[in-house]
Amino acid sequence: MAGDGNRRRGYRHLLNTFWDQATDFEIDLPSTKPVTAASFCTAREKVAPEFLRSLVHAVWQKMLDDFPDASSFRGRQVCAVDGCKINVKRSPELDREFGRPSGAYAVQVLASALVNVCSRTPVDVAVRGHASCERSILLEEHLQFLSPGDILVLDRGYPSAEMIRALLDARVDFLVRTPVSSTFPAIAEFLATEANDAVVYLTCPESELPGSEGQAASYQDSGTGRPSRVPHVACSRGVVLRMPHPTLQAPLGVGGTLQDSQV
Repeated sequence: MAGDGNRRRGYRHLLNTFWDQATDFEIDLPSTKPVTAASFCTAREKVAPEFLRSLVHAVWQKMLDDFPDASSFRGRQVCAVDGCKINVKRSPELDREFGRPSGAYAVQVLASALVNVCSRTPVDVAVRGHASCERSILLEEHLQFLSPGDILVLDRGYPSAEMIRALLDARVDFLVRTPVSSTFPAIAEFLATEANDAVVYLTCPESELPGSEGQAASYQDSGTGRPSRVPHVACSRGVVLRMPHPTLQAPLGVGGTLQDSQV
């Protein structure tokens, strides 16, 4: 379909391929010949977004049932989450549902996906209006599909007191990229040093993070090169993170709650 100037020819190719593959796998379809592209375009408007999302969940559950070992790393599910803005076709319905940026020509949506990185299988997807926030989609939509002991990988747009508290409450370990500016004070202080890495303790405003139990963290001692471990600590408003120092090749810090023994 990519690069095909005629959209309907693109759908025709897609439908022919789908029917051929279904025949190869002996999957019964409603008709022996592919439906027309025009019929497909008309019928897809009747499919609710909730149904498409349920298909993603069904595929993920099937993957877990049939290939449980392929979906975990040392017994732990490892997931990554990210979102992107997508321009979609103009229509009054889409404009009302998702809106468009000021002065923009096309309707824009924010699509977010939670993916199991071991099996490369999507676990959950969500689509919201262009003004939505990736962080809110994670907390309100994706978090329910994570279990205690899971590992979540996040990009630099996600760090916040609210997110850290939610992941700690869910007992989900995480590895998150942090920007070198506009970050937590403890991270800013670490970035000002010449140390290769360190363990930092993030504190958050009491109104945002009223209390949580800290988790152990590990780091590579920059002097001896040997791994060190920080024991479990009880903290009222924060979390211990391992922070390697950013480099010119990777100008972002990475913080996480994992111990050496967990990876």
